[in-house]
Amino acid sequence: SSHAKGEADAQALKAVAVAMRKIALNDEICKKFVEERDCISLFLSLLRAGGAKKDATTMPLLLLLKQISACDTVKKKLVETECIEIALDMFELHGENTTVLQCLLYILTNITLRNPDVAEHFADAGGFDHVLTFIAKFLDKPKLMRQVCMLLRNAAVRSS
Repeated sequence: SSHAKGEADAQALKAVAVAMRKIALNDEICKKFVEERDCISLFLSLLRAGGAKKDATTMPLLLLLKQISACDTVKKKLVETECIEIALDMFELHGENTTVLQCLLYILTNITLRNPDVAEHFADAGGFDHVLTFIAKFLDKPKLMRQVCMLLRNAAVRSS
């Protein structure tokens, strides 16, 4: 049945994401994810599709992107493939799930580092409205607040 195939596909995708996290140990390897095969665009489109259903692949994909988002090549690709828009959509969908929010904020923190244009784009897209909501709503969640503060710091530093 198509449900069984969908479940098998989700399990395979989770396994791939976990395996990639195990080998993504340095910038050279992470760079290959973009240059050899454009995995980033694929993962973001899967997140956009799967995230809407809050499916089983959301966290493994986010954890992988979180791990590799510090690599400059990956950062550039994330920005080019509408990572900010996808994050904002996911903020709406997963607004109560602090684990998902924390991963998204971590990725956004990485892509705004030394990149005022990205921080400005995040601001223009309404990203800080979400951040302010998180501050009001999750003040009792120190890990999430730490990520909020780091994103704010990166967005503020060297921006005009």
